[in-house]
Amino acid sequence: MRLPAQMGPASAWNIADFGRKWVQTPAAAGGTATVKVATVPQDELWLIDWVRVSATPDLTTQDVRAYVCQNTEDFDVMGTSSGHYDVADQNSPLQMEGGTDVLLVWKDMPDGAIGRGYVQWTVMRGSI
Repeated sequence: MRLPAQMGPASAWNIADFGRKWVQTPAAAGGTATVKVATVPQDELWLIDWVRVSATPDLTTQDVRAYVCQNTEDFDVMGTSSGHYDVADQNSPLQMEGGTDVLLVWKDMPDGAIGRGYVQWTVMRGSI
């Protein structure tokens, strides 16, 4: 079990910017593809509010799993069994604290497949 990290009261954070990034990567041997979206700067908190992933070619006959992970494939924080999803409709965005590597990971991809993803976030900076 992974518990949330203490990052101070919400009033200590202010919206400072917004970010977005498109990424893509080919499947490696074993059907896994991993791409680092970015590393959150130490003095920031990112609130990831939209993620869209897909795998090509069109994989209508095979389920591809996809995950948003923190620092390593072992710490997935949001995922899907179909390979296509978004987190915009969640009650709250994914919180990524300073120093976190934001990863997109696809599993069970066939040879020649390419994982593609779009991530957008709100940048928060501390006011204390």
